[in-house]
Amino acid sequence: MARLSPLALLLAVLLIPASFGLAALGRGNARKALDLSLRQEAVQQRDTLGAYFERARAIILLEANIPEFREFYTAPGSRRAKVAAGGREISSVNSSLAYLERLYPDSIGEACFIDRSGREFARAVRGRLARVRDLSADESGNPFFAPTFGLRPGQVYQARPYVSPDTGEWVIANATPIPGGRRPRAIVHFEVTLESFRKAAARASRFAIKVIDARTGAVVIDSHTPQRLGARLGVPGDQRFAALRGSARDSGVASVAGGRRAAYERVGGSKGNANDWLVVAVTHTPAPSLLGSFGAGPIGMMVVAILLLAFALLSARAGNLRAEAQTDSLTGLANRRQFLRRLERAIRHAARHERSAALLMIDLDRFKELNDTLGHHVGDLLLAQFGPRLRDAIREADTLARLGGDEFAVLLTELTDCDAAGRVAQRIQAALDEPFALEGLTVHVDASVGIALFPDHGQDASGLLQRADVAMYQAKQEHTGWELYDAERDVHSRDRLALGGELRDALRDGQLVLHYQPKADLRTGEVTGVEALVRWQHPNRGLLYPDAFIALAEKVGLIRQLTAYVLDAALAQAAAWRDKGGPLTVAVNVSATDLMDARFPDEVEALRARHGVPAEALQLEVTENTIMSNPESALDSLARLSETGVSISLDDYGTGYSSLAYVKRLPIRELKIDRSFVFNMDTDAQDATIVRSTI
Repeated sequence: MARLSPLALLLAVLLIPASFGLAALGRGNARKALDLSLRQEAVQQRDTLGAYFERARAIILLEANIPEFREFYTAPGSRRAKVAAGGREISSVNSSLAYLERLYPDSIGEACFIDRSGREFARAVRGRLARVRDLSADESGNPFFAPTFGLRPGQVYQARPYVSPDTGEWVIANATPIPGGRRPRAIVHFEVTLESFRKAAARASRFAIKVIDARTGAVVIDSHTPQRLGARLGVPGDQRFAALRGSARDSGVASVAGGRRAAYERVGGSKGNANDWLVVAVTHTPAPSLLGSFGAGPIGMMVVAILLLAFALLSARAGNLRAEAQTDSLTGLANRRQFLRRLERAIRHAARHERSAALLMIDLDRFKELNDTLGHHVGDLLLAQFGPRLRDAIREADTLARLGGDEFAVLLTELTDCDAAGRVAQRIQAALDEPFALEGLTVHVDASVGIALFPDHGQDASGLLQRADVAMYQAKQEHTGWELYDAERDVHSRDRLALGGELRDALRDGQLVLHYQPKADLRTGEVTGVEALVRWQHPNRGLLYPDAFIALAEKVGLIRQLTAYVLDAALAQAAAWRDKGGPLTVAVNVSATDLMDARFPDEVEALRARHGVPAEALQLEVTENTIMSNPESALDSLARLSETGVSISLDDYGTGYSSLAYVKRLPIRELKIDRSFVFNMDTDAQDATIVRSTI
């Protein structure tokens, strides 16, 4: 047998103590790598489960806003008679419940429509409708009943798991009040099986996935064990996960029974979700010892030492890469990925402790112009200086991030009052009063800030981001500096989308009315014409003005029908005035969508001919932005309309893209100077000059 040389032996002896230290370091690094993989898996599974929760919430809200549920109460006749007779109202309700299964296939076992008295008026089990005699007389004892009636319309209650009396499966109820009136008259609910949750979470993974009840320790979902009828729901007080259940943190990694490692993430636990669960990713077996792969002799120790040293260096590099992956390279701030993680954690913490949080979206005004004029390198210098300005305007505990481009975000936690976010927005605006020095240039920069509050404006990260973004664009469009999210101005909110469905009914049922604003000749005082202004006499919301539904009509594809409705009503009124000796010109606003439709001029001509109104009695008003959205189509439609004798008026002049050189190409007979110039022309010399020169 060959012997070791003295030098090799000395090297081995020297490396032995170091190898033990490096072995311990290596085991620590190996555990860190394992823990990182576990945490990534737990986060992914938590997001999957959270998305499933949110999908159920969205579907029940969609279902609740179907008009048939409200019409059941508003239609004439008693509730008992409607149910017993199997009339149109209850048939529509039944069809709506059955439709749920198409929205959520293989997941919904039972859905029902329940009155405040507890009386069940309709039920569908796996898409099949229950007979009237099989409906329950009192459902008030169900776990979702009382909590749901305690919510406002637009909120959802998700009950803890229970065995469905209709299917025998473990399910979670999702229920929400039916909108209408001060107090909800009824709720709609459906059951989602735990087995469908398991299928959503189960996928190929080198870890076992468990969902445990944070209150009891019971295993609610096991990714490898399908739910079976009649089986118990886990084992309450399961000691395998006692270390996790006893933690007050929302996420973490710990050792569990059998020497295995487990990462956990909390999901649920908010006011509208009775489930407080921990999503757990756990190793199948104890982590192996690295030293077990080598002999205990000097050569083995040297090999282990060298391998562990290399592993330590690689681990340090991996740590640096992870840090870089969470940081914006230009500003040194948190990037979008890290910010979203912190935002989700803050929402869970605020929900559990019934506190508020705020999200501020910040966007630089005219940043593209600066980039185009001075170059992108100057834009980068500005962004690098912008971050520290923002940091000085917020607290140390608040999170500041660059989401991308010139878009930044601030997360405010532990708010003392709802006005605190507005005060931070004001400090941000004040921080921009001082100009930026960029390569010898002095540049003044403004920013627009949008604010969304938890839980008032959103229950999750994506909802808050979307609503803060809406508020930010409102601030940018109106030049107000900052805006708090307002659902009434958001065409994307659930309430506004529900209003979109009602707008179709309003057009059909004649709920839209026209008010007329007179136009007077300043020289004679004589009223020479009127402008038709559409209003919506909503049966529940009262009189709604155009800003509540015009943009919505564009969004849901009803603007052409709306314009036709207004034109028809305005021309009918003009004909009535002419018959009584009042030949007034009637002006009607038209949209870009109208002008882009080649059929629009012919439709106008047909309506005018039907009511017997001469062309000179009709005026169509368009805005500069309407024309510029598609100049070629707009000019063609305007030219054809003008050839028939219809007068064209350019509204909001001075706020868009037009110059007088462009305006002279348009077949218009009237300019309406925007109110922003007219309101102050008696006190502002510049406004007066603009108005005078335009005239």
